[in-house]
Amino acid sequence: MRPEELALKAVREALRRTVFDPDAWTHVTVVSDDALHVHILTNQRKNVEGKGGRNRQYLEGYAEGYLAAHGHDVEVRVSVVGAGLRDETEEFRYLPLKRALKEGVIEEGSPIHRVCERLGIGYVVLGAREIVGPNPALVEVVEGLEGERAVDVFTGTGTGALAAVEAGFEQVYAIDVRVHPEVRERLESEGVEVIEADFRDVDLREFEPIDLLTADPPYASTLEFLEKLSEERPRVDTAVVCHGFSSWTRAVREIRGFLIELFEDVEPVSKYGHELSVCRRLRD
Repeated sequence: MRPEELALKAVREALRRTVFDPDAWTHVTVVSDDALHVHILTNQRKNVEGKGGRNRQYLEGYAEGYLAAHGHDVEVRVSVVGAGLRDETEEFRYLPLKRALKEGVIEEGSPIHRVCERLGIGYVVLGAREIVGPNPALVEVVEGLEGERAVDVFTGTGTGALAAVEAGFEQVYAIDVRVHPEVRERLESEGVEVIEADFRDVDLREFEPIDLLTADPPYASTLEFLEKLSEERPRVDTAVVCHGFSSWTRAVREIRGFLIELFEDVEPVSKYGHELSVCRRLRD
């Protein structure tokens, strides 16, 4: 494992063992070859920080010791940030872009930051362990596609829909079970029709013909979404399906295998640590 992966594993293990906040969101930034910065976002900041920073110092020492035991002499700095996140759900939390930059959750000039600036996206979305949106790889793929009608399922920050608008698609729909009010406002300002609904309750055939279908689902919903596509067989020219991070080797292989069974032409794309597939022609 890489030092940053070991550091995250150590901090998460320590958070569970000490019960400072076992559900805290953690992220790591590589400062240099011998220094890492672990960010902890939590609704129990005082508990995780500890009196005089005692608990935070313990986490730093625990992580450094864990890394040393695995042959890495790396300094670890831990920052504890009060979450205060808006529109929390069981799965995802929205963090304002300015705050994400200030706290070092994302870096200025990073692919995610550039996409936010380019498309006017004001939030990053935090999953259980990773930054799950916006997906810069999805934007780069969509910008090379053409058509009139686009449907973005699991829209999240609106990335797929906004990328379709920028690429010149005239009719764009954004679908998600819950759309953040400011995301809705941003999408509607570009003429995107926003539909708040569970993907299970949406019949994609109602949007035919679909020139572009984009989907960046939570991993737990990916196979169910693909099974729905298999059953409904909507008329789709091109589908861009995001299916996790490059480090999820087994999951990526499983989902891509399903896509190959479902579509005649599947082009794998790997960018910025994300795995996507550009799919054409549903099999009969």
